Amino acid sequence: KLLLADVRVSNAPWGSTPQMLAVERLEVAVALLPLLSRRVELIEVALVAPVLTLETRGDGQRNWDWGRAAATERTPDPAAAAPAICVGRVEMSRGTVVSRCDCGTATRVAIDRLTLRADDAAASVVAAFRGSVDDVAVDVSGTFGPLGDLVARRWPYPVALAGTIAGQRAAIRAGLRSDGTRHAVEDLALTYGATELGGRFAVDTGGARPKLLFDLDGAALAAGGGPARAPAAGPAGPRQSTRLFPDTAIDLAPLSAVDAEGKLALRRLL
Repeated sequence: KLLLADVRVSNAPWGSTPQMLAVERLEVAVALLPLLSRRVELIEVALVAPVLTLETRGDGQRNWDWGRAAATERTPDPAAAAPAICVGRVEMSRGTVVSRCDCGTATRVAIDRLTLRADDAAASVVAAFRGSVDDVAVDVSGTFGPLGDLVARRWPYPVALAGTIAGQRAAIRAGLRSDGTRHAVEDLALTYGATELGGRFAVDTGGARPKLLFDLDGAALAAGGGPARAPAAGPAGPRQSTRLFPDTAIDLAPLSAVDAEGKLALRRLL
């Protein structure tokens, strides 16, 4: 087993932080026998307190591109596309991932615990995550498609997750597809609290502004994100609003950064 402390990877010169990745402790367990066949098999990779910063510049350059040439559009040979290094299990604890762009938005993911496990590149990946996304508690587990399919760009790439988000039961099944500048979620089946949605949506980044395309059908949509709560017992307090949507002002300025086109059909609005 290889143990490394205070691992750091420099960020792009234009990045907002000196390091793109900083890891307090990195543990790697390597299978020895496969090395005789010139195969690298990592039994387990454990990262303690990793901090990863992902950034996109205004011209579209990303800090993780590292000057790679653009991928060709031809379909790769599955055998040649198989990863040279196989990883049996990845575990992260006390981690942070921050994703930001020049548009001013940033997403922060706090990782209490993340595990990914697969027997080989042709096996489905079993995953579990507990943490938060922008301070919203998330505890989910499920499966992803084989890593070999993702590397070889065999679409759609299946995802199936279930658990709780902000205390509400949630589940999602979908197929992912990425072709050039178009990234899509197909055959979506989503439940969150009382909300049930299906259909497909995509983001096309090939134009001057990202464009969201969607065709969604919902058996039910809970405006509050989950089942309605009964009023708490006790002395009467200030009168609560009976509006389905709050009468507070909504900042629509962020909508100017994207275009959207699609259809949403709902049978029940809760």
